[in-house]
Amino acid sequence: MTNLRVSNEDPDDFFDRVLASKKNSPKDVNYKSRVNTYKPNIRLHFADYNHRFISGSLGTTPPQGYVDPVKKDLLRLYKYDTPLLQKLKVEVTTSSKDRVINTCQNCTINAVNSLDHILPKEELSEFSVHPKNLFPSCMECNGKKNRYWQDGGQLLFLNLYTDTLPNLQFLFVSVSFADGLPAVNFTIANPNGIDPLLYSIIETHYTRLGLLRRFEMNTNEVITNIEHQILVSKGRLARQDIIDIIIEYNNLNRSTLGFNHWKSLLSIELTNCQPYMDALFS
Repeated sequence: MTNLRVSNEDPDDFFDRVLASKKNSPKDVNYKSRVNTYKPNIRLHFADYNHRFISGSLGTTPPQGYVDPVKKDLLRLYKYDTPLLQKLKVEVTTSSKDRVINTCQNCTINAVNSLDHILPKEELSEFSVHPKNLFPSCMECNGKKNRYWQDGGQLLFLNLYTDTLPNLQFLFVSVSFADGLPAVNFTIANPNGIDPLLYSIIETHYTRLGLLRRFEMNTNEVITNIEHQILVSKGRLARQDIIDIIIEYNNLNRSTLGFNHWKSLLSIELTNCQPYMDALFS
């Protein structure tokens, strides 16, 4: 899990270009002119969002309570597969090394195939195409989040544009070995003194997205990779050298994929399970 870059798009200009890209339908020939009349209010809402985004107070954003037909008009602006939104997705997922990160950073399991609205569009339709309110996500995370986004003004999910992830471990893995198979268990805890407010958001993010269970359901690929690495290296390198290489490789991954990257942590803990290593090197 890593932070993504914030879009450089001017929100007002982006709204205008999204609206300009829309077409009036034969059944609604006045759609674009009608949405144009909403723009003065949308500008005010966007200015408020921009302030809250910088100050870290998005959780207290008051919904304007738009109802149909205005709400329907605003929601119609958003469509994931349109060129402007796809260009936005590429912009924010392009790393400092000019590589596109196509893995959902909300879970680091699935591919990106949607844009999550940090403030849900069904409740705050005024931000349906605000570029800083759109975060690349998988549909599974998007569906689990749904409309539950804050509790008493506190966001329930990490905003990976603004919540700087700590280089302190909060995700932990335990590995046991019995009946010829490794058993894996993930937990989260805060023994390293992460800021309590940030940790509380991490905790609700992982809990509400069911990440620990989802990690455990996806361990087979990691376990298979470790076994294959050891299989092709046995006879060429000493046991400890192989283990050291696996650990070094996964610590390098943590520096780019996130300090608490679940696959890297699992790979390291598998090498620390002596009965499992004994079985692989026998």
